[in-house]
Amino acid sequence: NQIIKVAEWIEQETKGIIYAIDMTTAYDNQTLEMEIRKHCMVEDVRYYFYDTLKDTNETVGDWTGLKITTTMLSELTRQLNIFIYCSIQLTDDTNFIKPEALCSSNIANCKQLKHILDVLMLLKPIARQDYNSYKYNLYNSDWGGEADQSLDEDKRYYVCVTDKNRFGDKHKMLFEANLDTNEWYESGELKVCR
Repeated sequence: NQIIKVAEWIEQETKGIIYAIDMTTAYDNQTLEMEIRKHCMVEDVRYYFYDTLKDTNETVGDWTGLKITTTMLSELTRQLNIFIYCSIQLTDDTNFIKPEALCSSNIANCKQLKHILDVLMLLKPIARQDYNSYKYNLYNSDWGGEADQSLDEDKRYYVCVTDKNRFGDKHKMLFEANLDTNEWYESGELKVCR
């Protein structure tokens, strides 16, 4: 009942400003491009979120199709002046590396995506038993400068590694996440204390 109430509230409050399209039955490149172009022209939608980026070109197969899809989406961002966020899968062995060591080699299927993208950010949670190995740098206005903060044992944290950024610096940031409410807060720049 609570989920239905939340869904009704979202529907009422958004009044058609958020669209969700199920692409599981037809997610080929032509359909994907048509949906983006249609919503851009008819509804003036400027922000798109695609979960999960996958090979939509079944005739090519393997990683080549994924690269073709990514290239098509990248070209659409430039042509239509829009933003497209795509989530991607990481390799299984990512479970065995520290969050701050993430890089494009951890992308499943197609590491060459990095060359197409403007920005590549990789996220991984920090195991609670490793909290004492990290701090984050936070600007403290009370003291008038930066201060290192310890991680709170009662919170959940993710490391965000900026592996590529055509627009600026590459940092390793720490995010506090509440997965129950899907709220994410940037805590500060990650500090490794090993």
